[in-house]
Amino acid sequence: MANQIYSKQWTSNPQPLNEFVMVTKLQDFDNTYAKKSILGYIINMTESKSASFYNLRFAYRTSENGTWFPLPGSIYNVSTNTNLKSQEYRFYFGSPISNITGFQLKLWGSMNGEIGINDISIIYRLKRQVSSNTFE
Repeated sequence: MANQIYSKQWTSNPQPLNEFVMVTKLQDFDNTYAKKSILGYIINMTESKSASFYNLRFAYRTSENGTWFPLPGSIYNVSTNTNLKSQEYRFYFGSPISNITGFQLKLWGSMNGEIGINDISIIYRLKRQVSSNTFE
C-alpha cells in the first residue's frame, strides 16, 4: 500500500515590522588585508499587491565591535499602488569611506505591506597596492 501525501496551502499575511534591525556580517570582499574605499550602495526592493509604507535608515562600521556611523540616504515611501513594483535606490558618497579592511551594514526602520528587500550591493574599490624591492 502506498503512503498518502497530504499537502496544505500556505498563505501569506504580511505583518507590520516596527523598529526592526538587520545587520550584515562583516565583509572583507575576499581580501582580508587589502585596503578598500566604499563609494556607495544600492538597495533593490519590491512592493506588491497592497498599499505599503516603509521608512529605512542605514549605518556602517569597519570592525565587529566598532562604532556605527550613519550613512547618507534614507528610504521613505508610502504607496497605494496595487501592482508589482520594483524600486532601485542608489546612494553615492560625496567622499568615499577610505582605507578600510572590513565593512558591516546595519539597516533599521519600519515596514508595512508586502515589501521585499531583494538585494543590497556595496560599491567599492580596492586600493592599489604599491610594492617595492631594494636591490643591492
